[in-house]
This record gives sequence, structure tokens and C-alpha cells, in this order.
Amino acid sequence: MEGNLPTAPTVALRTARRFRSILKSERVSEDARAYLHTNLDELEGRANDEDARARETELAKEQTQQAESRDEPGIYVYALPHYLRHPFEPGSGRTLLKVGRSDNDVIKRFNSQTRTTAPPEEPVLRRINGTSTGTAESAFHRLLESADHSCNVARSAGREWFVTSTRFLDEMARVMRLPIVVVNEAVDFADD
Repeated sequence: MEGNLPTAPTVALRTARRFRSILKSERVSEDARAYLHTNLDELEGRANDEDARARETELAKEQTQQAESRDEPGIYVYALPHYLRHPFEPGSGRTLLKVGRSDNDVIKRFNSQTRTTAPPEEPVLRRINGTSTGTAESAFHRLLESADHSCNVARSAGREWFVTSTRFLDEMARVMRLPIVVVNEAVDFADD
């Protein structure tokens, strides 16, 4: 209300989406509608600032590299920046996130998969949930499927990709009493 709008492009984009959603309501007063439209223009300008987007992506890469240097095993969550900026389900903000586990070193597995699958852009590591048991990953996958955070079941596609959010995954980790290592919170592209 004080006019303090987010400056990070992806947060500005997410906020602009919320503003547009609110503007669809017929219960919004004309004053509120005018205020939202004025701020919507500013938010869209910030969201489309290519230099700021490049800096934000670079920050995500740096944070991923810092996590790589720690060699933490566990359940890991990563995504492609495109899916974080443009959620798979724009209404809910849920997007494609890879949820997998490594017995040895999450970063070695993360790097080996990204090198062998040659994605169109460098993945961003979002979370590492420390665990030494193999049952935690299965539990994550079962809960995601039960909550209809569907995974891709195509034969050629990976089975560890889910349409979900880090918010939901963090809550699952809390319920399972797993430590949550936040790798990329500054680049919280689509979550609430």
C-alpha cells in the first residue's frame, strides 16, 4: 500500500500476476482498480528488465555453485529458470520441479544428470533436504502424487519431475522432520 513494489524481476512478475488476478474481480472499487493498474505497469516494466533478469539468473547460478561446494547428500529440488519464470500452472504458481535423491552426493548426481541430458538452460538448484534414508524420496513422490502434483509418466521422460512448488515441498520436509537447505530463495521465481 505504501508503493514499495518488488524490484527483483521474477518477484515483480509474480506480483503482477496477482494484481491481474485481483483486477478480474468485480468487487474491486474503481480507486483500487486505478491503483492496481498504475502499479501493474511498473511491475511489468521491472519484470521485463533484461539486465535485471540476467543479474537474477547469475545470482541463481552462484548460489547453486556455492551449494555444490558443500557436497550435501539428500533429496534435491531443481528446475529450469524458464519454468520458474513461467509456471506450468500459472493460476496456482506450480511448475515443473525435479525431486530426486542421491545416496552419495546430491551435487555430483545433479551435475551428472544435467550434463548427460543437455537441458536448454542451466538448471537452478532450489533445495536440499538432508536425509540418509531411501524411504524419504519415495515418501516425497507418493505425497506429491497423492496431492495431484502430477509427474510426467511418459516413457522417455524422467519420473522425478513434478508440477509442484517449493512451498509445498518445504512443508512436506517439515512434516517429515528433514532439514531444509535453501539454495535459491532470492530467486523464488513462482512460489508464494
